Formats: sequence, structure tokens, C-alpha cells
Amino acid sequence: MSKDPLSLPLARLLSLYQARKLSPVAVTKAALARAALLNPALNAFCLLDAKAALQQARAAEKRWQAGKPKGALDGVPVTIKDWFHVKGWPTRFGAALSDDTPQK
Repeated sequence: MSKDPLSLPLARLLSLYQARKLSPVAVTKAALARAALLNPALNAFCLLDAKAALQQARAAEKRWQAGKPKGALDGVPVTIKDWFHVKGWPTRFGAALSDDTPQK
């Protein structure tokens, strides 16, 4: 297995979740670490909620351990472009000087 879970093909990642050889928490921590490392240069993320990401990863990990994931992609970290409405987050449409009012 690759030491970097972020380099794994999705099918392999999910099979490792299912076999309990890799956890959504470990993958989420790796993704957050990568974002922290690269975002100062790339400025790819204007908003990042590490606490919520880890909470959701822990919940997904419990579901995988119980053999009851929500779906095939449960626990796979994703990013959402800021031009989609997400409850509780501002929709900035990629603009630094936009309304930061969270969606309801």
C-alpha cells in the first residue's frame, strides 16, 4: 500500500476502508495536512472547516467498521467549489470581495 493515501485510486481506497486497513479519519487528516502545506502557495481554499471534516470522517469510520457505510463514497474527502450553495457557508462565487453571509 502506498504510504500516501491521497495517491490511491478510489477503488483501492474504498476496498481498504471495507477491509478496515485504512480509515476515513487517516485519509481526511492526510488531506487536511496537504491543504495546509500547499494552500499558502496555491490559495485553493478560501474556507476550510477541519473540525467538521474530522467529525464527519469519524462518523464515516464508525459506519465502515459496522459494515454499514452510507454509500460507496462514504468517508472520501471532497472539496466543494464556493459557487455552490452549502448550508452554513457563504457562497462567494470565487470572489474575494463577496458577501460572506452563510446560506440558510
